[in-house]
Amino acid sequence: MKPALLKVPTREIHSFSARRDMLPNINSSWHYHEELELIWFQKGQGMQFVGDDIRPFSKGGIVLVGSNLPHFWRYESGSEEDSQAPYSTVIHFKETCLGGGFLDIPEAAALRGVVQRARRGLHVPEHSSAAIAAEITQIMETDGIERIIALLRCLAKLSANPDVTELASPGFSPDLDPRTGSDRINRVFDHIFRNFRDTLPLAEVAGIAAMSENSFCRYFKSKTGKTYLQFLSEVRVGAACKLLMESRLSIKEICFDSGFSDYTSFHRIFKKHTGKTPQQYCRSVFAE
Repeated sequence: MKPALLKVPTREIHSFSARRDMLPNINSSWHYHEELELIWFQKGQGMQFVGDDIRPFSKGGIVLVGSNLPHFWRYESGSEEDSQAPYSTVIHFKETCLGGGFLDIPEAAALRGVVQRARRGLHVPEHSSAAIAAEITQIMETDGIERIIALLRCLAKLSANPDVTELASPGFSPDLDPRTGSDRINRVFDHIFRNFRDTLPLAEVAGIAAMSENSFCRYFKSKTGKTYLQFLSEVRVGAACKLLMESRLSIKEICFDSGFSDYTSFHRIFKKHTGKTPQQYCRSVFAE
């Protein structure tokens, strides 16, 4: 997919930007930017897409997205009990915001490692994010040199966190062309997310892209690194993971509620993508 280039505004008095998003889905289209993006999810839940990685996100999780790595977040619709709380806090910063050459000094080796690993995207799980979230709060509530120090502490704690995992696959190579719009692929995404619980045949999705089935298959694979069916399966597995964590439904009910039509294939595809059976996944979640 060709993501859209997003220009991130920064105030003249700051070397990097930080904001609180009070509404969901502000940037729910496939995009990229030069700045690294650090996002802390504080309310709501949904699906996240970082490079070629697809997985659920929920309250408390933190993600660091590297420079020019395509990504977006799609919140589920639904009411929230605390309407005054932000959905997320988002920080954008360039590698040079601390000064040219800063990351090359010996004392910054750990931070340099984080920035390099972020090229694939880094995920901090909800149960391990409190210390980093506290520094993100400090960034929002301080100014001047204290703001810079809080960013440094934030990155340092991220580098030392043993639960951090990389998201995009090592071979992922984004297809970036700012001259090319992303309306077509975002229309396809939107249709898939709205209808993945249904049969969703290839002909229907190819029609959304206004392409023949053969052309669409080549287009989708060249832009995402996945076949359409692989992508659809990962979206459905992500939905199943959320239901396993949050609902009281049986595994068979979750299978069909996630869009799978066959219980046996659901088990096989789920284990292929997560490394666990649905039962093992459920036990591992509640053991944390």
